[in-house]
Amino acid sequence: MNIDPATAVGMPIWHVEAARKTGALLSAQIAEVVADAPHGDLPTVPETLILSAENLAGRDCPRLFLGLDDIFEVEVRLYFRPQAAWIVSAWKQFEIPRGKPLTTFVENCLHSGEPNFFAKAKAWQSALPESRVRVTPLIPEVLLGGRPESDFFSSFGADDILPGTPLHENASFDHSILHVLRSNPHLMEGRDVNQTYSAIVDAVPAEYRSVNIRMLDQETIRHIERRYRGENIALLSTFGDMELTDAARFHDRHFVTPSVDGESYTTATDGGINARAAQILSATLGNLDPADPISGLLRDLATAASAGSEVPT
Repeated sequence: MNIDPATAVGMPIWHVEAARKTGALLSAQIAEVVADAPHGDLPTVPETLILSAENLAGRDCPRLFLGLDDIFEVEVRLYFRPQAAWIVSAWKQFEIPRGKPLTTFVENCLHSGEPNFFAKAKAWQSALPESRVRVTPLIPEVLLGGRPESDFFSSFGADDILPGTPLHENASFDHSILHVLRSNPHLMEGRDVNQTYSAIVDAVPAEYRSVNIRMLDQETIRHIERRYRGENIALLSTFGDMELTDAARFHDRHFVTPSVDGESYTTATDGGINARAAQILSATLGNLDPADPISGLLRDLATAASAGSEVPT
């Protein structure tokens, strides 16, 4: 199979969002685009059509594709990360701008059962009963090539369009700056989260371009692992992309993290985190052009950190 990236037709995430709001069937739109080939949006009649958007994981997305499996042979690929990692990532993306402490978000997830990956996989199978639904955990040891993009394209023989370097990962920076941002959510009002995070990553010294600490303490990690163990085993047994003879054994080998001693973000003191943030931000501002658009936010964060104005966790 040869796929030319230059002829790829995109479906931006906002197109999916608009369909979610109006209830418009994307299956009908996809069928129409294919039927019009090669005279419409598609320059050639495709052998394989890939639809990928991060918001397809939304709870109400499967209904947008009702009937698609009556028109085409459909395969749904879902990648999921262990819940302890998902919770931290979701907190950074969605809850920091709202001022919610990580410990509170963990409690919310444990109570609600989010992210319920098994329910999402079943929703796709229910909406597209003739399709094949496959799930793969985002664990390097089980991914072809060790990366999600290589695993995805290699799984159907399209290695020729793999990028030469790993795809961009979400921006990250020191936990102490995350903490001050969370503690002062008013400073994020009107700002795009992804753009702001990327600008902070570009500004801080290289050694602070990661969280630099375990975000969750060992007890919390174990609680999360126990909470989702049964669901994960059912998910892997029902929709697993691997040939598993013992899903429980696979889970306990790949989803249970080794015990690690030492401090974590959830056990560190506000004073210590605050002092670290003030030091990092001071060093960053000392090397940053005052005209840089992110400098104003960093100055405000430095002031907040120095003044000890965080909301206690």
